[in-house]
Amino acid sequence: GNDVGDDGEDVLSPYRTPSFRRRRRWLMLVLHSCNVVDAMDGAILSAVFRALERSPVLHLTPAVMGTVSFAQAIGSALSAPVWGAVADSWDRPRLLILGVASW
Repeated sequence: GNDVGDDGEDVLSPYRTPSFRRRRRWLMLVLHSCNVVDAMDGAILSAVFRALERSPVLHLTPAVMGTVSFAQAIGSALSAPVWGAVADSWDRPRLLILGVASW
């Protein structure tokens, strides 16, 4: 690839340093960990359906629990394009702050 700017300098040199790579790995670990925690709500919900169904207090039917699970999936599917458009137009720090705050 053409990694040389108009002045002959390597435009990617700041991104090739060991400290940048360490920060990038750390950031990716944090973001992937947040994604795992975020994805667990759907997995946990389906895992506790039987316990919720037997609860004497909640009186949840399988239809109600299915509706809750469906609403969560539809909400995620409908918000994904919105978050994609926001990610294309906003800077990362502001986007991460908004994402964490809205979660």
